[in-house]
Amino acid sequence: MENQLAKSTEERTFQYQDSLPSLPVPSLEESLKKYLESVKPFANEEEYKKTEAIVQKFQNGIGEKLQQKLLERAKEKRNWLEDWWLNVAYLDVRIPSQLHVNFGGPASHIEHYWPPKEGTQLERGSISLWHILNYWQLLRKEKLPVHKVGNTPLDMNQFRMLFSTCKVPGITRDSVINYFRTESEGHCPSHIAVMCRGRVFVFDVMHEGCLMTPPEILRWSSKRLLTSGPLTVVASPVAEHRLSGHGSRAQPLHGMWDLPGPGHEPVSPTSAGGLSTTAPPGKPSCF
Repeated sequence: MENQLAKSTEERTFQYQDSLPSLPVPSLEESLKKYLESVKPFANEEEYKKTEAIVQKFQNGIGEKLQQKLLERAKEKRNWLEDWWLNVAYLDVRIPSQLHVNFGGPASHIEHYWPPKEGTQLERGSISLWHILNYWQLLRKEKLPVHKVGNTPLDMNQFRMLFSTCKVPGITRDSVINYFRTESEGHCPSHIAVMCRGRVFVFDVMHEGCLMTPPEILRWSSKRLLTSGPLTVVASPVAEHRLSGHGSRAQPLHGMWDLPGPGHEPVSPTSAGGLSTTAPPGKPSCF
């Protein structure tokens, strides 16, 4: 997998981050033109003319003042839009995160390599998890090729948020805490959490620098998950409204995980009270 995704290049995944240009602010005329183009397919002739009049009034009035404020903001921030987008589209949303914000599911390649069959859920899950962990290692080693448009590198920072990232519930706004580190930056969490029948199981997928193999993940899953009885505690509130979830879920999670503020290392999950934990089953083989 590493040979397929990481081509023969000395470029590191995040090496261009500090040299990327700041996000430019489009001109007011360009923004309003694109807005009208996006509205046109959904408006009849009368509605579109009214919209044009409103846009023209905005351009000749407060629009210019707001444009200047954007330009001033862009002088102070490399990405003038990032915080607004993160807060409004993600952290301020009070509807349940499950389905509405966080989603996942089977991909076509899963069906290609192993057609679904009753009784193989843990086997398929072990293989899928192993491939995901290999991708995590590519990011840790910075061997994922830099995305580019032609010869121009793109921002790769979002890949840091794929792993070791927590969305912590808040009353009016959630917060994001990220613990991902590349190998050159230092320690990075290497455990995974599995929810099953209302319980949360945590185990480390690394042993002496090597990933657990799919059979070892399967052996752990079969031993721990299939023998656990049902218990409704942490898992059920995950689909609640964010405001109600702050009381019923956020405080218990803070108590169990002792979540720190940004810049501080988290308490080891294997010592967190209330969670079932286990060490890797045996010594994994290196690849």
